[in-house]
Amino acid sequence: MYAADGLYLGKPDISYRSIKVAIEYEGDYHRTSVTTFRDDISRRERFADAGWRTLRVTQADLDAPAALEARFLRYLPPR
Repeated sequence: MYAADGLYLGKPDISYRSIKVAIEYEGDYHRTSVTTFRDDISRRERFADAGWRTLRVTQADLDAPAALEARFLRYLPPR
């Protein structure tokens, strides 16, 4: 994913470019690896600086799809 000025921001797990929403899955390795943890924070900051919102998802979210869908719908722009 790139910013308007061409700067590479990173690659989210899922992205919806038209509404600038990135979805990132946060598995255990994201919290147990210092390097991955730091990289995730930096990438999220780059996304935010470029006007993107990031929905962070864990296994617990995947186990409750209706609640996850409700969270995602809050990221959609008003009609």
